[in-house]
This record gives sequence, structure tokens and C-alpha cells, in this order.
Amino acid sequence: MNGNGSVDVSADRRDITVCDLETDHDFVGAEYETTYGRTINIQAGPGRQCVSDSVFFGRIRSVMLCHGPDVNPEGGSYRWCDRPRAIS
Repeated sequence: MNGNGSVDVSADRRDITVCDLETDHDFVGAEYETTYGRTINIQAGPGRQCVSDSVFFGRIRSVMLCHGPDVNPEGGSYRWCDRPRAIS
């Protein structure tokens, strides 16, 4: 979690919720990797809102919280990300 948003992973590592905590024009995104090696991105915002996603095959292995005007990985320098965190 950083000052712009939060991410929550369920105890069984199958569900994830990312929330934008600021009333601004930036997005908050979570980039997460599954035990099947897939990398998935979800985003919330701009403005205060939350978005959830579920994993059907495998479990969530790691997650990275990002924020900025474009949280799409192709956005490059238009996003700032925390270090990825392993989920155990």
C-alpha cells in the first residue's frame, strides 16, 4: 500500500482488490503474477473507487501496486510502482 492506493489479496490468494484512495486524476493499478506464470493488470480510478478480480487457475504469487496518469505497463514513465511483493 502507498499513499495513493491499496491492494488486498485474499487468504486463499485467489481474489484481489485494488482501491484508489485519492480524489485526483491519477489511476491506481495492481500488476500481479499467478503461479501459472500469467501477469495480469487491473486498475481503479481516477477518483475514489475499488476494483476486484479473481484467479481461476493457480494462485496469486506476487503483486505490485502502481499509480499515475497511465498505469498500463505500456505507459512506461507515466506510472510509478512499488516493488513487487511475494504473497505467501
